[in-house]
Amino acid sequence: MPRNTLKKWAVLAVLLLAGMMLPAYAVQTSAASERVNAAATVLQDMGAAGENRIPEEVLQRAQAVAVFPNGAKGLVSERLADGHWSAPVFIQIRRGTDATVEQAADVVLVFTNADALRTLEEGTELKLGVDASILAGPMGPAADITADSKLTTAIYAYARSKSVFSGVAMDGAVLDVDREADTRVYGADVTAKKIILGETIMANSTVKPFIDALERITAKKKVT
Repeated sequence: MPRNTLKKWAVLAVLLLAGMMLPAYAVQTSAASERVNAAATVLQDMGAAGENRIPEEVLQRAQAVAVFPNGAKGLVSERLADGHWSAPVFIQIRRGTDATVEQAADVVLVFTNADALRTLEEGTELKLGVDASILAGPMGPAADITADSKLTTAIYAYARSKSVFSGVAMDGAVLDVDREADTRVYGADVTAKKIILGETIMANSTVKPFIDALERITAKKKVT
């Protein structure tokens, strides 16, 4: 077979392969965008929940926020030194047998101690109630937080089920990084630490809705 013909077949094969891969990549990217938008909607609804919202005392101390919209897959962003929010890491949750939340409920975790995130950054699973203390979060603008008056618990857990937000028990649940989703959104050789610390990884249009929602509900809050 002439060399020119071989080259033409080689080029055609590459184009066909690319055509097969692009639809799959588009579907994967779309799934990530849907997760981001769903998580942003949960935050927006939480911020407009009236009496059923995260109290200011908790948000003022929020070092990170994780949202799992209607399932096991979510994302987490850490508050930076300037008060803004980092690009989010895609994570997933396995809900333990001690968790009282329904499997289909939206879950929001407010980290008042960023040390718990260091475990995830290193690629290690984080078991709630073991590796980090966790409580069902108080609700409302004048919530009773006397059980933990200094807000020393590392994580407060909230859930929305049937359009109602409430604090929930999440002991025994396990968090870990969704590396496949991180790679799709941010590119190869990405790590959770690089994303959260902003080491060469910047927020992009896919994750912007989540960051914008966090900025809105914590617009007047400062790290203490």
